[in-house]
Amino acid sequence: MVNVSTISGACFLVFWIGMYTYAAQSPFAGREGPISYDPLFYPNLLILGGFLLSLIVLIKGLRTKEITSKPGFRAFGVMAIAGLYLLLLKQAGFMISSFVLIVALAAFSGYRKPFPLLASAAALTVVTWLVFTQLLQAPLPAFPRI
Repeated sequence: MVNVSTISGACFLVFWIGMYTYAAQSPFAGREGPISYDPLFYPNLLILGGFLLSLIVLIKGLRTKEITSKPGFRAFGVMAIAGLYLLLLKQAGFMISSFVLIVALAAFSGYRKPFPLLASAAALTVVTWLVFTQLLQAPLPAFPRI
């Protein structure tokens, strides 16, 4: 049945396939190896997650009998923010782009307390970076190269 969920799921699938294609053309593509040495592991993990969620939305839309439903404005916004994050990751570095991603997603979701938001975003970004670089020995570009 064609409805908003079906259409948005299909659009999201096309979007994530495009992001995968973009990542595959990166100069880092083809440098696979252990997780700790694959610079595209984290972006590809995000792309795979987006692809799987889009597939779930598409299947759910195909299984529903409703012809109309509320448009997924929030879902489109979240997908756009995630896509911008992946595009900015190389230029802005992991620390800046991840911090901005967390703040943007929280603000888009309606969270309005600035101090806890900024503190949580900073802490989550640093902890994630430490897990990848220290625990997994995965090289991440922390900041942009000037």
